[in-house]
Amino acid sequence: MRIALDGADGTGKTTISEKLANKFGCNIVRLTYGGDRSLKAYSSMMACDNVVHDRTFMSEIVYPKYFNRDSRLDSKIIPTLFELLKSYNIRLFILTAMPETILERINARGDEFIDDNEKFIQINSDYLKIASEHEFTVIDTTNKTINEIVEEIGGYLK
Repeated sequence: MRIALDGADGTGKTTISEKLANKFGCNIVRLTYGGDRSLKAYSSMMACDNVVHDRTFMSEIVYPKYFNRDSRLDSKIIPTLFELLKSYNIRLFILTAMPETILERINARGDEFIDDNEKFIQINSDYLKIASEHEFTVIDTTNKTINEIVEEIGGYLK
């Protein structure tokens, strides 16, 4: 089993990843940290079985333009990474929420790098665009408990 969650900050990825990993007896791979961003490194992480990926390479497509930095991802490998999702049979879910919910969650956990609410509306929108282009399943986490979201995702995995 290979599950991946991505989406804007405040949509519940880390909490849901942990619950899914516990429910299905999987390990968690977190791609939010630095490290090797080569095709070989991503391929190696994607090939792991019985994992829940907390974020994917898509964060390096979406976030850099909003935080005035270059992507750490070579743009030439992006199409191959999307193909690897399919070839490794990774079930990818894009998590979303209403902008007010995202901002409420971010403020509750004390993220101070958020200085512009409009950024998160756009980041969320960018993820939804990617989901539409690649036919990824979108899960709206607004007004749902963590357990409800885990059950919803579990329903797609049957």
